[in-house]
Amino acid sequence: MGVKTGRGYRVLLVGDDREVLNSVKGFLEERDGFEAVVAESVDEAVDHVDEAGTDCVVCGEGTGEVDGVEILRRVRASSDVPFVAFLGDVSSEDEMEAIEAGATDVVRGTLRGFIAGVEDPGREQHDVLANRVRNIVERERARTNYREVFEKINDALFIENPETGEILDVNERMCEMHGYTREEALGLNVSDVSADEEPYTEERALRNLQKAEREGSRVFEWKNVTKDGRTFWVEVSLRRAEIDGEDRVLAVVRDISERKKNERRRRESEEKFRAIVEQSLAGVYVVKDGVFDYVNTAFADALGEEVNDVVGTHATEYAATEEDRERMRENLRKREEGEVDSIRYSFATETADGERKRLVVHGTRIELPDGPAVAGALVEADGG
Repeated sequence: MGVKTGRGYRVLLVGDDREVLNSVKGFLEERDGFEAVVAESVDEAVDHVDEAGTDCVVCGEGTGEVDGVEILRRVRASSDVPFVAFLGDVSSEDEMEAIEAGATDVVRGTLRGFIAGVEDPGREQHDVLANRVRNIVERERARTNYREVFEKINDALFIENPETGEILDVNERMCEMHGYTREEALGLNVSDVSADEEPYTEERALRNLQKAEREGSRVFEWKNVTKDGRTFWVEVSLRRAEIDGEDRVLAVVRDISERKKNERRRRESEEKFRAIVEQSLAGVYVVKDGVFDYVNTAFADALGEEVNDVVGTHATEYAATEEDRERMRENLRKREEGEVDSIRYSFATETADGERKRLVVHGTRIELPDGPAVAGALVEADGG
């Protein structure tokens, strides 16, 4: 493909009507940004396309040796450069043949007839042709830039029909992630890449597409399935888009299997830790800003209380003397402010039934997501 973003317009004029081709060449080159080259044979035309960075081909009815459709086929064998074909007096079948061969734009009639003269009387049509070429090239540049961005994104991309769920386009990352070739992927529906289990159903997938079309965007977690049947977790971001004049939904799909695996491991680890701490015979506590943020059953039992009654209360409430309360406040402050890392000390407490005992605790400074705290354990509890 010869289109170069940020350049002018290099036009290859092909045909055997040298007078008309030179007229078009001269007119185009009077306009800012245009450069034109004339080719009078199919081999010369193909060489220019392959080597000279052509932005658009404008082809008359042929070169005498071959017709315009054959020139188009020869060019298409190595390039998808935009191609404007003047077909002469042809039938609808001939016009369809040119379109199927890959013509960007098809014009019935001859190039000479379109220009309507080679002097000033043809100036208006020259302008029409120049604008036609410019618009075609700019559309192709926009499409090419879009495709480059589309392919460079690390996430899988889908363009989908929100009404039917049909997959209209995908990038290479989608193919890698799901195990399909691009040709295979373009024959799929969103239901084909969704796990066949509740709630990841075709009905729910279509509902998400249609909601994104109405509301503009939508983000959610989903389970996709590969061509060989392996399911995996993805994060899907849907966004409404207008592509080629049609309402579509762009789906950005990110593989979050590893994240889900880490979340499961963390959850299992937290559950295991909680089970160990909850069932431990040793009393465990966490104090934040002087208030019990957590205690296990063993610690609450040592205070003669229920767990729910202790959490949320100030630690000093359980010191039986003012001297112990003051020492406790100071010890908590030192650790929360980082003056010391850990302290072991004792304080007297009195349970609800009047039992008086001395508790020995050992606590250390820890960092929680919302700030510093003190975590510790009951070392021993003696009566008296």
